[in-house]
Amino acid sequence: MSLPVQREASDIKIACGDLLLEIFRVHASETRTQQLEDQRKGSVLKMVEDFIRATPDYTHMEKDWVDTVK
Repeated sequence: MSLPVQREASDIKIACGDLLLEIFRVHASETRTQQLEDQRKGSVLKMVEDFIRATPDYTHMEKDWVDTVK
């Protein structure tokens, strides 16, 4: 026996599944693009980007200053 509510719920579940698949495809595509870009970069450029991306380790006084400025 299939009630209209059950059919609607199953349609919603299918739509959610399709949405999740599309999100996964976009994520996989972006990840692959990033990997290809990283392969093309030189080792020096990679080290510089890693250094720039790193979160700085503040001393106690620097941390107080950053908190004060915010």
